[in-house]
This record gives sequence, C-alpha cells and structure tokens, in this order.
Amino acid sequence: MSEFGGKLQVAGGRSSIPKATCHLPLATCYPRRIVFRSLCRYARKSLWLIALLTLVILQIGCQTADSSWERVQAAGILRVGLDPTYPPFEVDDGGNLYGLDIDLANAIANDLGVDVQFVYFGYDGLYDALATEQV
Repeated sequence: MSEFGGKLQVAGGRSSIPKATCHLPLATCYPRRIVFRSLCRYARKSLWLIALLTLVILQIGCQTADSSWERVQAAGILRVGLDPTYPPFEVDDGGNLYGLDIDLANAIANDLGVDVQFVYFGYDGLYDALATEQV
C-alpha cells in the first residue's frame, strides 16, 4: 500500500479510500469524536427502547377478548345495574324507570338486538356487581 495525494491506494489499484485526516488542530477534532461516539451510543439505546416498546404493544394486542358480549348474545338480555335514587340519570317513579342512563341502555340494547333488564343495586355495590358478573 502506498499513499498518493491524500488517498490510500491498495496494491493492484482497484479501489482508493480517502485518507481519514482532520485538518483542524487536535484540540478541536478530539471533542467532536467524543460527541459523535456518545450520539451513536444514544441512538443505539433509543433503538433498543423503541424495539422493546414495540414488543410490549404487540403483546398487549395479543390478549384474549372478554366473553361479556358472548354471554349477552347467548342470553339475549343486556343486564344493566343501576341505583334508581340518582336523578337525572336514573329515577324510579313507582315502578316506572326513566332518566339518561335508562334511555342510553334502551338505545344500546335496541341497537344490539337484545332485550334490556335493569337490576337495582346501591351505588356502592355497582362495582362489586360488575366484578362478580351480576350485570
């Protein structure tokens, strides 16, 4: 190998690679190399983080679906838990239910093609009724 005109010549002359030289003083060239290396490390860490987040998101998407819709379809009844003492959302007027939640539940059941059944719970018991699949 020989050096001619700032280029490194390989014996046989097939390819020449530019000589890697810094024409600036060493004091200004060396910090640039450090910054470049730290940027490369930062980019590698970022790439690993993006890959890890992608895998986590894909695993979340692979979970099985809840069987609630299958139970509603099989029974043909949408059970809705409510506390009828919570106006204007639910009001029980002598056995006649009305309110925003009642209208919404009727519209959803009508859209799904199933009947609706209202189940009375105290306000504090609604979450437990949902957790034990009573509604």
